[in-house]
Amino acid sequence: MLILFDYMQRIDMEARASQLTTLERRQKNQMVKDLKECLEYHDELHVVADHNISFDLDDGVVKNYTLFGNVLAKLK
Repeated sequence: MLILFDYMQRIDMEARASQLTTLERRQKNQMVKDLKECLEYHDELHVVADHNISFDLDDGVVKNYTLFGNVLAKLK
């Protein structure tokens, strides 16, 4: 993922040198935003994975969700 992030930074430098249309600029900004979100999630997930949390499926979804913090989607 870091390679992709470096690539996006190079695109940003190249974009400054050339003129982008409004649509291209929006798409580039969205891709950069999405990539940063993925990197943040990766870091959060890595921390949880390092804890080697054991869980029992028989305990139910609600209890098991609390073990993993904010790396899982919110229960509705």
